Amino acid sequence: MTTRTWLKRIGAGSYLLVLALVTIHFYRTPIWILDMLGYMGNVRLHDTTEAVKLHDLVYDELRSSVPPTAFDNLTGAHDQNGSEHDRLVNPFHYVEFLPFFAIRPMYNQTIYLLSRTGIGLVRSVRLISAVCYWLLGVLVLIWLGKHTPLSPALALLIMLMPHITFLGRQTASDALSVLLVCFRCS
Repeated sequence: MTTRTWLKRIGAGSYLLVLALVTIHFYRTPIWILDMLGYMGNVRLHDTTEAVKLHDLVYDELRSSVPPTAFDNLTGAHDQNGSEHDRLVNPFHYVEFLPFFAIRPMYNQTIYLLSRTGIGLVRSVRLISAVCYWLLGVLVLIWLGKHTPLSPALALLIMLMPHITFLGRQTASDALSVLLVCFRCS
């Protein structure tokens, strides 16, 4: 094997290791997005269609799975006149928002399948974003590898751009959507 081949492998391996560490960090420090509650509700529709029970399932899991400050922000604790707080206290208003989040059936099904493993809805949402971020990073490395020997360094710069890192940290469907579009375009 030539020196150039070894350098490419070492560069790619180092990049994948750094990308994995960044991904783990993003999983551990998510950006809590209100949309998560809509997706969680759509997933819980597999268990019940009764508004009060559905609401209780989602908010009980949210309460036990996110830090108290995140729970307060997601439920409008500081703005009790807002929509977030209204959804917390009124199950029927909460379920009125669920159709807006049913438009991503693949995302909802992925959350459902992962949550069935026992990790729960919140961890499933976080895991999907993180894994999709990592896979997007692998795809970027492969694309750049076809054009330049500097692909690991360039891919890392791309994956650390704020808008890209947001995909790996947020608790919404965007990371999966971007990954699917990128796979489709490749």
